Amino acid sequence: MRKLLFLTLAATALPALAWAAAGDPSLTVLPPDQRLTGLLVISHAKPVVLVAMIVLFAAVIAAAALWVAEATHPTHRSGSIMGWLSSIAAGAPMLGLSAAAYGLMDACIGIANVRPVPTLSILAPGLAEALLCITLGCLASAIAAIGERHLKARLHPLDATAPADRTASAPLARTAT
Repeated sequence: MRKLLFLTLAATALPALAWAAAGDPSLTVLPPDQRLTGLLVISHAKPVVLVAMIVLFAAVIAAAALWVAEATHPTHRSGSIMGWLSSIAAGAPMLGLSAAAYGLMDACIGIANVRPVPTLSILAPGLAEALLCITLGCLASAIAAIGERHLKARLHPLDATAPADRTASAPLARTAT
């Protein structure tokens, strides 16, 4: 598991390493113990943003688990499950954007109160934190929306193929005769 985590983090850093090596010779690559990683972004997040990240991680896992569980073993509670998926699809992006806005606002207040203005390498963890919140919100929403539409299509296969005016025209035909 630890090897997999290291390989994942290394793979995400490869484009940055390749750019720095081929770019300006004055750029130096930091030693591994000083590099910013996804885990460091999470561990250094503000408490409010950290809570939002935890909720968003839970939403990603819950959306995937609900979708897979209902797709593999349909239950009589499919309406309830689709309601949960719909709620996750609607709420996760808003929570991600709210957490990102809070983190960026806090960073801007900090920047305004120090001189000299911090460099981009100092600001990067806060920006990464905001982008991670937005990414988690979008990921949870996408999984939930796709899952909900997939389950809805499985539960009501005739709705997708039936003409839309069939049910609307039936009452009119009866009143005309």
